[in-house]
Amino acid sequence: MSDSASDDPDESTERAHRLLDRYEIDGDPERLGQALATYRRALEVLGSDEDRSPFLNNLGNCLRIAYEEFGDPSHLEEAIALLEEAAGRADPNSDDRPMILDNLGLASRCRYDSTGELTDLRRAAALQEAAVDAAEDGADRLLYLNNLGGVRWELYKRHGDPSDLEWAVELFDEAAAATPADSPDLPMRQANLAAALCDAYRMSNDTALLGRALEMAQAGVAGSPPGAADRAHQLSQLAELLMERFDVTGNLGDLDEAVTRFRQALVATEPGTIRYAGRLSNLGQALLGWYERTHRPADLDKAVDSFTRAVDLAPAAPTARGTFLSGLGAALGTRYEARGARADLDRAIDVVSEAVGLIPAGATALYAANRQHSLGLLLGQRYDASGNRADLDAARHWLAAAVEATPPDSIAMSCTSSSRRFRVTAGHSGSSAGPRRRGPSTLTTSAMRCSIGLSAPAAWMTSTARSMRCGTRWGRRRTRPWHWRAA
Repeated sequence: MSDSASDDPDESTERAHRLLDRYEIDGDPERLGQALATYRRALEVLGSDEDRSPFLNNLGNCLRIAYEEFGDPSHLEEAIALLEEAAGRADPNSDDRPMILDNLGLASRCRYDSTGELTDLRRAAALQEAAVDAAEDGADRLLYLNNLGGVRWELYKRHGDPSDLEWAVELFDEAAAATPADSPDLPMRQANLAAALCDAYRMSNDTALLGRALEMAQAGVAGSPPGAADRAHQLSQLAELLMERFDVTGNLGDLDEAVTRFRQALVATEPGTIRYAGRLSNLGQALLGWYERTHRPADLDKAVDSFTRAVDLAPAAPTARGTFLSGLGAALGTRYEARGARADLDRAIDVVSEAVGLIPAGATALYAANRQHSLGLLLGQRYDASGNRADLDAARHWLAAAVEATPPDSIAMSCTSSSRRFRVTAGHSGSSAGPRRRGPSTLTTSAMRCSIGLSAPAAWMTSTARSMRCGTRWGRRRTRPWHWRAA
């Protein structure tokens, strides 16, 4: 079928669907722009007696996708306005209404990501729950279950309420279990379930949850053929969970496979994109873990290089850049401990300072505390090396801030509290005894490793949770319903 322009609204809609499908496969922004223009054309040539709600819905959803690609706030605001109009025009009993509600919920989640306003996230949850309630049993309802699971997961990450996480796991589980084995959507739903189960494991330390998460991730990889749009995501998801199991068992086979899977995910990702940067960062984390077991200098240098390349690819994406900077600081701090090169320590302090400055609005207290803690430890190490009192004062400031931000019942408190006690003691003796110049003390080194250990899961979680790309189903003159997924 030709992709030439048409004055028939149905033909224009189908052409826009094809363009958007190609964009999903190759990520070419030009195709997305063409799809957007074609959806606009379909609405423009629509007869005055036609139902406008499906066409408003198509254009609104494409504008949301354009916002995710280009970051232009006007795209998101127009998307929400059009989807609101579509919801208002749609017959309450029409088959399109659940889809419109779901897409409006996705747009509200995008605005939450931008503003951090909890009202946007709660509205998204209400809209997507309404979509589930209004939908008849079938493929569309499974899609809405998946998307509602995603917003409940976001609410858990905002508030830490276990009931939100339990609900997310149940919704993802129901959606995955009811999806046919030959459906192209199944691997994505298995990956979402795996990620939520991993968070449930982190909350409970129940290794059975981690084992089930790995089973789901392995099934997702097995179900994603080479060249599939989600293949890189499935590989990265599996690698992250292998790293989690390595932290529990210390099995180097898991770590070795994680490095391999991260490298496969990198090969399957378009170079130069923010996703490519995220996978470079994940590979850096795995290589850093590998170095801490093998102490091979080449592994540490490769970790530093991976993080550096990730940072270079994220100049205008503050949330991702902060994550990548944190990883780079950890790798440089580890290399300083190993080799004593002052340039590595100075650079580590610079990059972690920038990461602290990029802590997003609405971030959890522990998210901020991890970065503050790492910065305080690095500054304390530089005081040990140079005796500069300004470094000691800054170290005490950031360590105290980390303790203040860490929930009292968190396992992280043992790390942050011990670091603060050590640094405050050093502050009392520094004037008379002078700086210690024999390298980091055992306690400081131990606390640094604790900080790195705390930071790694947060970095992986951020890179998996923040990007929201979706799967698709086609429908003539109807919007493409979009799956939420972690990418």
